[in-house]
Amino acid sequence: MSAISHIDRVQRILLDNGPMTMRQILEEFQKQTRRVPTRNRLGNILSKNPRCFYEHSKTAVKQTMGDYRDQIVWAHVNDETVTARDGEE
Repeated sequence: MSAISHIDRVQRILLDNGPMTMRQILEEFQKQTRRVPTRNRLGNILSKNPRCFYEHSKTAVKQTMGDYRDQIVWAHVNDETVTARDGEE
């Protein structure tokens, strides 16, 4: 068993790399460890921990069929590289 929990690892990834989409977070997980959470588990980690993570923005990502789909860009609440949350000045 790993000494680092998935939540701790996600926090470290976002603090080290800045805001990222779920796909980017999962790719970074795969670089660091073999214990990678499922996409659903990662979504739960991000959405159910508002004291750690928030939806920074949305970005359009091209899908395989050529259409675009919005993906949420997640950020850590203590990320100093992010100036303000959406709607806050």
